[in-house]
Formats: sequence, structure tokens, C-alpha cells
Amino acid sequence: MQLTTNELSERVTALIAENKRKIALIESKPPKPVAMGLDASPEYLRAARIALLRGALRTRCSELAQASIDCLKAHQPAAAVTLVRATIESVVVLYDLKLKLAQLSANRTLEGMEVLDEFLTTALFGSRRNNLERRAQNILNRIERVAKEIPAIEGVYDNLSEVAHPNSDGIVQLYLSHDESTGHWSFSSVNLWNALFVAAANLSTTLDVLINVDNAIRHIANELESA
Repeated sequence: MQLTTNELSERVTALIAENKRKIALIESKPPKPVAMGLDASPEYLRAARIALLRGALRTRCSELAQASIDCLKAHQPAAAVTLVRATIESVVVLYDLKLKLAQLSANRTLEGMEVLDEFLTTALFGSRRNNLERRAQNILNRIERVAKEIPAIEGVYDNLSEVAHPNSDGIVQLYLSHDESTGHWSFSSVNLWNALFVAAANLSTTLDVLINVDNAIRHIANELESA
């Protein structure tokens, strides 16, 4: 069923309020400083890096989500969608961390610890710049792994990418309207509220995943430390 502009507007307003509550929940538990001495044990350094990556990604997601809400309020769909897409990418890295921790928790071997250490080092210090030694992992590879547990994420990410990029969805659908009776084009969009709704709804789902996966990481990390 096609929603009217008023119905879409009401849903966007409700989703903005809902997303603000979720961001407040995330920010109510700020990450704590982490001390990493030169004489720290490998186990401590591993736990410290988990805490650093988790805290940095939570903060990044909160910042991106809040910026997306600001764009929703300003009726800026391309910016809102692009920021939601960036939020998803950060949540995917966090989810990938959860998968690595779960694998180690199920089979705690030296090889598993080395795999986790390599993952943490690459996530924290990797880059896509060619002049750096440590190559960051392609986000699409991470999304493919996460999609085994959240199948819908690939389609959502691809759809948001079409709007984030200067393709037809990101140009014609957002900024132009065509009157078939006259053949005239105008710089306005009948898809504005639909695009805002898509951004707001996907942000809500992304924040739900963030909250759940962050709790799972905390739980698994505590289990590994106490084992």
C-alpha cells in the first residue's frame, strides 16, 4: 500500500524520536579509558584492543546516527542515507568482531587467538591507502560474512548505496520530477518523504543491531577473560 506524504511524514517524525532514544541509550554507557603498559601480557593486550575497538565503533556509530537525524530533520535525503550507510558499515565491523570472539569462545586455541589478534590489529590500524603496510579489509567482504546471520543486510546496503552514489536513485529520484503531459522536468522530487522514511527506518534497525551486538561482545569478552 502506497503511503501518503502526510503518513510518511508522521512515520519519519516517530522514527526520529525513536532513534534519538536509542542513541541516548548507547551514549549512556560511554567507553572507559584503557591503559596499555609495555609489560602487559598478551591476554591483557588482547582484551584492551577489544575494548578500544568496541568503544571507538560505538562512539563512531552514535556520531553518524545523530548526524543522520540532523539531516532527516533538514529534509536532506542523500546526506541522511549516506550517513546511515556509513553507520551500517561501522556496525558490520562490530558484528565481525562478535563473530571472531564467538569462534574463539567455542574453540579456544592458539591459532584462534592469533586470528583474533590479526583481526584486531587490522581493524584498528589498517588502511586502504596503498602506501601503508597493513591493508584494511574490504567492507563488502565483512558484509558477506555478516549476511550469513543477517541475510537482509546485503540488499539493504546495496539499496542505500544506490542513493548514496550519484546514480539514478541518487540524482533523478531525489531531485527531479518529470511531467509526462508536458515533457517538462523540474527540480523537485515526489520521492523526498519516501527517501527520508527509508533512511529513518534503516537507521532504526541498524541501531537495534548495534545495541544487541554490543551486548553480545561484552558478554563473550567477559567469558574469555574469566576462562
